[in-house]
Amino acid sequence: SWPFHDLTGIKPDIGLCKKRLENVQTTMQKQGILDKYDSIINEQQQSGLILEFDPETDPGYHYLPHHAVVNPDKETTKVRGVFDASAKTKDGKSLNDCILSGKPPVNSLAEITLYARCANIVVSSDVQSAFLTVNLSEDSQRYCCFLWLHDPSKPPTRDNLKHLRWIRMPFGVNASPLLLQLVIEKQLDEWSLDHPEDAEIAKEIKTKIYVDNVIQCANSPEEAVEKATKAKRIFEDCKMNLRKFRSSDANVDSKLDGKFAESKLLGIKWTPDDRFEIGWTKDAARPPTTKRQLLSFAAKPFDPAQLLSPATLPLKMLIQQLWIEKKSWNHLFDQKMQESVDALWIERAGTGISFPRKLFTFKPQSTYELQLFADSSGKAYGMAAYILQRNSSQIDTALIFAKSRLAPLKPVLTIPRLELTAAALAASTIPFLLQALPFSIDKTSIFTDSTTVLHWTKKEPESDRFVTNRIKKLREVNAEYRYVPTKQNPADIASRGCSPSDLMKSDLWWKGPRFLHDDPATWPQIPATSSDTPIASIASQATVIVQHKSDPTIDPSTFSSWLKLLRVTMKIADFRKNAAKSINKDTGSNLTSRKMAENWIIRQIQQQITLTDKRINELALFKDANGIWRQHSRLQQASELSDETKNPILLGHTTETELLILDIHRRLGHASESMILAELRQRFTLPQGRKIIRNTLRRRCLDCRRRKARPFKLPVMPDLPQSRISMAEVFQHVGIDYAGPFTVKLQTDDINKTLKCYICLLTCMSTRAIHLEVVYSASTASFVQALRRFIARRGGPPKTITSDNGSQFKAAASIPELRTFEKDREVADFSTNEGIQWIFITERAPWKGGFYERLIGLTKTALKAAIGRTRPTFEEFSTYVTEAEVKVNKRPLTPVSADNSEQIISPASF
Repeated sequence: SWPFHDLTGIKPDIGLCKKRLENVQTTMQKQGILDKYDSIINEQQQSGLILEFDPETDPGYHYLPHHAVVNPDKETTKVRGVFDASAKTKDGKSLNDCILSGKPPVNSLAEITLYARCANIVVSSDVQSAFLTVNLSEDSQRYCCFLWLHDPSKPPTRDNLKHLRWIRMPFGVNASPLLLQLVIEKQLDEWSLDHPEDAEIAKEIKTKIYVDNVIQCANSPEEAVEKATKAKRIFEDCKMNLRKFRSSDANVDSKLDGKFAESKLLGIKWTPDDRFEIGWTKDAARPPTTKRQLLSFAAKPFDPAQLLSPATLPLKMLIQQLWIEKKSWNHLFDQKMQESVDALWIERAGTGISFPRKLFTFKPQSTYELQLFADSSGKAYGMAAYILQRNSSQIDTALIFAKSRLAPLKPVLTIPRLELTAAALAASTIPFLLQALPFSIDKTSIFTDSTTVLHWTKKEPESDRFVTNRIKKLREVNAEYRYVPTKQNPADIASRGCSPSDLMKSDLWWKGPRFLHDDPATWPQIPATSSDTPIASIASQATVIVQHKSDPTIDPSTFSSWLKLLRVTMKIADFRKNAAKSINKDTGSNLTSRKMAENWIIRQIQQQITLTDKRINELALFKDANGIWRQHSRLQQASELSDETKNPILLGHTTETELLILDIHRRLGHASESMILAELRQRFTLPQGRKIIRNTLRRRCLDCRRRKARPFKLPVMPDLPQSRISMAEVFQHVGIDYAGPFTVKLQTDDINKTLKCYICLLTCMSTRAIHLEVVYSASTASFVQALRRFIARRGGPPKTITSDNGSQFKAAASIPELRTFEKDREVADFSTNEGIQWIFITERAPWKGGFYERLIGLTKTALKAAIGRTRPTFEEFSTYVTEAEVKVNKRPLTPVSADNSEQIISPASF
C-alpha cells in the first residue's frame, strides 16, 4: 500500500481529470496514437491490471490525470501511459503531497557503467513492465482512479466516460520507484536464504540493478549463460519476467535467444561491435540562439562517467559568460556570441564519440593500479582517472572516469589554488572508484604539474585556511602524489577543453601518458631547478628578506614628481656603475639606465612591504630575474598581451607609489580614479589601489583641490523661530505659499478651452498639517477669498502668517502680481480686522521658507501620481487637490517602528 502520511484535503476532482482528458484526446488524435493508447488500456484491463467500477456504488477517493509518452527508440513499449500524481485538486493538494516518497536506494549509474566496462563479457536485461508487477492494497487502489472513453472517437460526455482504477502500481506516483526497489530487494534476500548457492548472483543483481535494468558480468560465455539463467529464475519466482537479454558475446546471445543488435546499456548507445557511443548524435537542425537552447544542447550527451567532459567544457564556458552578462533564458544572442555558438555547434552537431565497451582484455594474475591526473587553467580545472593493469607480459591502461569544472567567479582563485582544487577533486573521486571497481587496487597515485601543490602536500601553510582544508582532503585518501610535465598531463585537456574530433584522436586522453607503460622508477620527477619554483618555498624565503629592511638610498619625500625621482636615481646608478668616471649627463635618453633605475626604485618600494606566507600565496607572487616581486595573473594565455601585463609588478602604499600615481594622473590630463587604476594595471598591481589613488589625489594634487573646492562654506544655521517649536493649537501659526499655474479644462462646448489656476498651500508650523485651496488666479482678491475659506473651515484666524516676499515665489517670474499682493492694502486691512500678524522671511533667504517649500513638493508629487498626463476639468482638479491634502496629512511624522503596538503619529492625528 502507499505510505500515506496526511490525507486531509484530498478529494476526487473529476472535473480536472475530464478537462485534461479532453486535451489529451485532441493531442493524441493529432499524433495519430489515440487508437494505440486505447488498445493499451483495454489490454491492461483484460489482463486484470485495471478494474472498471461504478462511481455511484463504489466511489473512488482520488482521480489521476494521464497522458501518453512516445519514445520511438524503444524496442517494445513505444507508447506508454504516465499518470500525473502531482496534479493538484481545487483544495491545492495532490496525491504525491499525501504520500511519503522516501529516497529509493538506486545504485549509481556511473558505478554500474564502470562495472560493465571492467568485464570480458557483459549481459544486460530488464524486468517487463516492472511497476505493473506490484499489487496495490484495496484501499490504495481507490486513490489511483482515472477516466477513459468507451469510444475514443467521441467526446468525453457522461455516457462515454468510464471510471477505472489501478490494481497494480502505476507509473507516475513518487513512491513507485521506492516500492519497486523494496520488492526486488526482498525477493533477492529471501532467495539468498533459500538458495545459498545463488547468494553471490543475488548480491551482484542487488548492487548492479538500476530500477528495472539488470547488469551481469562474466569472464567466460559459460559463466555468463549460467548467471543470466539463474537471474531469470529468481525473478520468475516473484512473477516478474526478465527479458531482452543482450550480451557482448555472440555465443551467449544465441543460448539466451537474444540478438545483439544496436541497443542501449543504461541509456548509452551500445553497438554490435561491443563499443559505446556518446555524443550529439540527434540534435536540432539549427544552432542554438538563446541561453535556454544552448544549455539544452550542452546537456544532450548522456555521459555518466564524464568521459566527454573536455568536449562539453567550451559550451559551459559560453553559458557561464551568458550568466555573467545576466542574459535571460530566451534572450537572442548578439552577433559575436552567435558566431562563437555556431562554431562550437558545427564541431558537435551529429557527432558521436565511439570507444570500446571493454577497457582491455582482463587477464588472471594481474595487479591493478589507479592513476589520477589533475590540472587547472585560468578558466576551469579537471581530473582524469586511469586504471593500469600490470602483469608479467604487458601493461594496459584505459580512461575510466573524468571531471571538468568551471573556475568559480567569486572568489577569484589564483592558479596555484585552482591546481590544488583540481587535486582535491581527483582525491574526492578515489573512494567512489575503489568501490565501483570489481577488483582490488594495489596502488593509487595522483599526478599534478604544479610543484606548489606537491610542496603543500608535504607542508601546508599554517595561516592559509583554504589551502589547509584542501590538504586535509588530500591526506584523507591513501595516495601517492607525483609530478607530471604539463605536456604529458591528460587533465590539461579536461581543464582547457577541445573539439570532439580532437578528443577522439587523443591517445593521451584515452590511454594516459606513455610513461605509465614504463618502469615506475623512470617516471617523471620534480625538476631539481624548476622555473616553477613552489610559491610556498618562496614565501619562506620572502619572510626573511622583508624582515631586513634597509634605509632607502634616496629619500623620495624630497621629490615633487616621479620623473625627477627617476632622473636622480638614473644618475646615481650611472655613478655607481662608472665609479670614479664622470657622470653621463645624457642618461635621460639611455633606456637601459632608465630601466635599471626603475627596477631600483621598485625594489625600494617592495622592501617597505611586509609580506607573509599567507599574503604571498593569496596574491600568487613570484620573483623574476631582477629580484622583483610579480603576480601570476590569469591572463597567461592572452598572447596579444605583454609579459608585464600578464605578470604585473607588486606595489605598496609608499611615497614612491604616490609619485607614480600623480605622474599618471597628470599625463592623463588629471584623469579620474578609474582611468588611473586602469593605466596603472597595465604594468603594476596595487592592493587596495582605488582607495590609495583616491587619498593621494585628495592630498597631493593641488590643481584638483582648487578645481573641486566649494565657493563658500555654508553658515551656521540660526535657531528655529518660536512659532515652529512652541506648543499651540493646530493652524495657530501658518505658513503660506503658492503652487502653479496648473492648466485645466473648462466644461464648455469648446473642448479646447482651458484655464490656468493655482493652489494656495497653508501649513501649520507646529503639526506640519496642510490646507489646500484652489484659486482661479494669483490676484489679491482670489487670495483673500481663499484665506477667508481657510478661516471659516478651520474654526478661526491664525495668530501669525509667514510667507516669503513676492519675488521669491516659484511662479513669480511669470506672475508679476504675486510679487506685491501680500503687502496690498486689501490684504493688510483684512489681516488687521482678523487680528493676524503677517511675518515676511528675510530677503534672498529662501531656506527660511523651507518648511512650506517641502510640502509644496509633496503636494505636487501626490498630484502627479493621481493626474498623470491627463488634463482634468476644474472640478476634477479640485477633487484631486482635496485628495492630495488627505494623503499628505496622513504621512508619519516619526520613524515607523516594527512594534505594531506603537501608534503612528501623523498630521491627521491632530
